Amino acid sequence: MKKHNSLLGAALAVSLLVLLGKLLGFGREALIAAYFGASAETDAFFFAQGMPSMIFPAVGSSLAFAFTSLYVKRMSEEGEQRGDHFASRVLLTVTLLGLALGMLGVLFAPVIVPLFAPGFKGSQLELAVRLTRLTMGAFVLTLLQYILGAILNSRKLFTVTQIAGLLYNIAIIAVTALLGRGQSMEVLTLIVVFGMVFQVAGLVVGCQRHFCGTLRDISPIHPEIAQLLRLALPILLGNSVVQLNNIVDKALGSTLDSGSLSALSYANSLNIMVIDVFVISLSTVLFPTLTADAARGDMERYEIILRQSLSGMTMLLVPISCITFLDAAEIVKVVFARGSFDQTAVSLTALVLACYAPRFVFASIREVLSRAFFAIQDTRTPMIAGGVGVGCNVLFSVVFVRWLGLAGIALGTVVSVFVIAVLLLRSVHLKMPVLHLSSFFRSLGKQLLAGAVLVAVLLVFKKTVSISSPLFQFIADSVVGFGIYLMALLPLSFAELHGILGQFRKK
Repeated sequence: MKKHNSLLGAALAVSLLVLLGKLLGFGREALIAAYFGASAETDAFFFAQGMPSMIFPAVGSSLAFAFTSLYVKRMSEEGEQRGDHFASRVLLTVTLLGLALGMLGVLFAPVIVPLFAPGFKGSQLELAVRLTRLTMGAFVLTLLQYILGAILNSRKLFTVTQIAGLLYNIAIIAVTALLGRGQSMEVLTLIVVFGMVFQVAGLVVGCQRHFCGTLRDISPIHPEIAQLLRLALPILLGNSVVQLNNIVDKALGSTLDSGSLSALSYANSLNIMVIDVFVISLSTVLFPTLTADAARGDMERYEIILRQSLSGMTMLLVPISCITFLDAAEIVKVVFARGSFDQTAVSLTALVLACYAPRFVFASIREVLSRAFFAIQDTRTPMIAGGVGVGCNVLFSVVFVRWLGLAGIALGTVVSVFVIAVLLLRSVHLKMPVLHLSSFFRSLGKQLLAGAVLVAVLLVFKKTVSISSPLFQFIADSVVGFGIYLMALLPLSFAELHGILGQFRKK
C-alpha cells in the first residue's frame, strides 16, 4: 500500500506541475491569439510547428520509451555507472540523429510542405516553407528534450523534468510580450526555438546533479545502440501511425475556409491540456513502475496498479468530457476570446472542442494500456492497434468532413482513438488472461451512467440559470456537474470513489 501511495503522490505532483505548465501554455496561446488572431499566416505558423511530428512522427517518444526500459534495467542489474555510460552513448547518438534529420527537413521543405498542406497556395505556401525550415533546423533540440527527460524520469525525478518544461513557456511568453505586436511569423517561430533552447538548458542543469555522463568510449556504432533501435522500431511504427491522425487533420483542415486550421490547433491545445494533465502525468510515473514489476515477475502488483490506474482516470475524465462538451464555448471565450480572436474564431474553436470531448476517456485507456504492453516488451500489439485506428481516422474524417465540415475532422479523430482503445482492451483479454479487468468494465459502466445523469441535470441547469460571465458560467457548471456526478456514483457503490473519499478522511 505504501508503494501505491507513493505512486499516487508522484503522479499528483507531476499533474500539478503539468497543470501549471499548461496554464502557462494557454497564456502563451492566448497571447499569440490576441496578437495574431486566426488567419492564413497563423495557419502557416501552426502547420510549421507540427511539421517535425509529421515528417518524423514519434521519433523522440519511441526512443525515449526504449531508452527508459534499457536504462532502468542496466542500472538495476549493472549499477548506475554502467547505466550512465549507456545513457551518454545514447545522448551522442540522438544528437547526431537530430542534426541529420533536421537537415533533411530543411532541404526538402519545399517538396514536403505541399504534400502535407495541399490547400496552401501562393504566399501562404511560401511562408509555410520558410517557417518549416526554421522549425526543422531545431529538431535536434526536440530529441534532446525526450532523452534528457527520460534520464530524469527513469531516476524518479519527475518534477525536475516538468520544471524544465515550464521554462519553455515562460521564455516564449516573456519574449513575445517584450517584442509586442506587429512581429512577423518568422520572428514568432524563432521565439519558439529560443524557448526550446531554454528548456534543454534546464534539463541539462537538472541532469548534472543526478547523472554522471562521460565522453569516453561512447561511439554511436555499438551493439547497445543496435539494441536500442531494435526495441524502438516497433514503438516508432506504432506511434507513427497514431501521429498520422494529425497529418490527416491538418491536410483536411487546409482545404477548408481560412482560419479552420488555426481553430483545430487552438481546440487541440485545450484537448491536449486535459490529456497531458490527467493521462500523460500518470502514464509517465506508471511506465517505470510497471516495467520494474514485470521484470521482477510481480504480476499481481502489475495487475493492481494497472486496474486502479484505468478506473481512477476514467472516473475523473468522464465528467470532464461531459462538462467540456456542454461548456465548450465558455471555455474558448475564457482562454482565447480577446484581441484579434473574434466571434467567428470562438465559434469554430468551440465546435471542434465539443467534438473532441469524448476523446479524453478513450485516450486515457489507450495511453495506459500501451505502456502496459511496452512494460512486458510487447510492442507489436500497440503498433497494430494504432495502424487500424489510423485507417479508421482517414476513412471517417474524409467521409465526415463532406457532411459536417470542420466538426467532421474532430469526430473522425475521436472514432480513431475509440477503435484503438477497444482493440487494446481486447488484446489485454486475449494476451494477458492473468489480468482480470472485469471489475474495470463494471466501474466504467457505472461512470458512464453517472455521466448521463450529469448531462441531463446540467442541461436543465444551464437553461434555468444564465450567467453573463463565461468564466463564472463555467465555474458554476463545473461545480454543479461534479456534484451531480459524485451523487450519482455514491448509490452505485463505486469502490474507487469510496476509497478516495476514505483517503481524504484519513488525511
